Amino acid sequence: MTKEEINEINAKCPDNQGIFVQPTPYQLAMQDWYEPTYSKRIEANIELLDPVNPNLTQELSDIIHRLYNYLKAQGLPEHSEKGVKYIYINVIQPQHQSFADSIDGLAITDRPKPEDYD
Repeated sequence: MTKEEINEINAKCPDNQGIFVQPTPYQLAMQDWYEPTYSKRIEANIELLDPVNPNLTQELSDIIHRLYNYLKAQGLPEHSEKGVKYIYINVIQPQHQSFADSIDGLAITDRPKPEDYD
């Protein structure tokens, strides 16, 4: 539950007494994970997807665009927020993980697990 949702609930309570609903640490960790059925997500700064990004070689830019177009063609869900593009996946091959690790502004993260927040 987001802070906005809590404020909305509290605003509807009579006499401004409100009810404070404290989200769990796991709920807080999941609030920006838009696709909970996926176990991983690729996070990329929007600039990486700019085909004329002056900070990338043409070869690297082409590789990133081919990968991005491949992921889109697979129908994987994506979201954008605050200059970051998120693409949700379930599996990544080790060689692709090492490729992602080598590029500034690109990361692959795992979905938060409830047991990590007990």
